[in-house]
Amino acid sequence: VGLLTLSPAEVALTLAGADTGLRAHPDDAVALALAATRAFLAERTAQGGTAWRLAELDDGAIRVGARLGGRRGGAVDVPPAPTPGPVGAAPQSDGRVALVAAVPLGRLDAAQAELLARLADEVQLTPWRSVVVPDLAEDAVDDAAVALHRTGMVFDAESPWTRVTACAGQPGCAKSLADVRADAAAAVATGTLPVDGARQHWAGCERRCGRPQGEVVDVVATGTGYRVGKS
Repeated sequence: VGLLTLSPAEVALTLAGADTGLRAHPDDAVALALAATRAFLAERTAQGGTAWRLAELDDGAIRVGARLGGRRGGAVDVPPAPTPGPVGAAPQSDGRVALVAAVPLGRLDAAQAELLARLADEVQLTPWRSVVVPDLAEDAVDDAAVALHRTGMVFDAESPWTRVTACAGQPGCAKSLADVRADAAAAVATGTLPVDGARQHWAGCERRCGRPQGEVVDVVATGTGYRVGKS
């Protein structure tokens, strides 16, 4: 489930990386995305209740989209997302600064969340497993970046963490054959990533949940180690 900004007043709903034709005002976009997730659950039940992803349903994106009502528009091409996502300071049009930090494997701990709450009344989460702290005064950016970096967030565009993703893995998923998050973190820490410099997705089984679109190297658990390759 994705949202694509078409204009300041219009957002498109995407499913499995393609435009559904459904449109919403930005204020209503989150509600539309949530409705799409509920439609997925309903379609999953209708098809036997075992699918975890749209790709595991018969005509998943089409059938889920058909369950949704709302305003529709002409189909648009969904552009590829920049890879990796941006990190660092970004000037705003009002003279203030937004700070973009990559969050390793997209998981915030309590200390990080509390710090973010102290830095800003509202933050934005991105599809690139990063967080945006907006509306900072220029003279406050360095202190905020240092504080966030100390908690483990990343501001270096060359960091491996901008290119490494993972599924839930053990113990969060019963189908996973390994604790892929711990293994990926250990590989980053020791400089032993199997394909250093490449975008790579660590997965606990062949389903490879959470795999980003585009050119990605798969690091898939086998039960006795990992198989590395492109699919």
